[in-house]
Amino acid sequence: MTLEVRRALEQRLGDMSIGELEVEKQKWPRDSEQRAIVESVLAKKRTAERAEADAEEQQRFIRTYDQKERHHRDVMRSAWIAAFISMSAAAASWASFWFQQMHHWQPAAALAIPAPAVTTPSPTQAPSTLPTPEPGDT
Repeated sequence: MTLEVRRALEQRLGDMSIGELEVEKQKWPRDSEQRAIVESVLAKKRTAERAEADAEEQQRFIRTYDQKERHHRDVMRSAWIAAFISMSAAAASWASFWFQQMHHWQPAAALAIPAPAVTTPSPTQAPSTLPTPEPGDT
């Protein structure tokens, strides 16, 4: 078979689907050069089909991996924020306890303002019978 005939056959076979190539392969005898050409074109098509399927699977994997990675980062950020809030609350609680232990405050009743010391006599009160000193007596 000449090179031109071989290239023409490969070009014609290259436009066929895998199913059509399987049918074409059955038309040629087992040891023929034409069957070998059909089998090589069929192998190339299957390899290309697997590569395309693998590329699609790889793209799907990358998308899901990126999404999982993004969710993981979000969860870790939330966990760090929660840990910071928790530690801040614990520090505030400890500081409050320490402050109460160091500064003994008096109860609120002891801080009440006392009544004024000067009182005015009530009208029903009897006048005092004690002698009052005169301004010139000493």
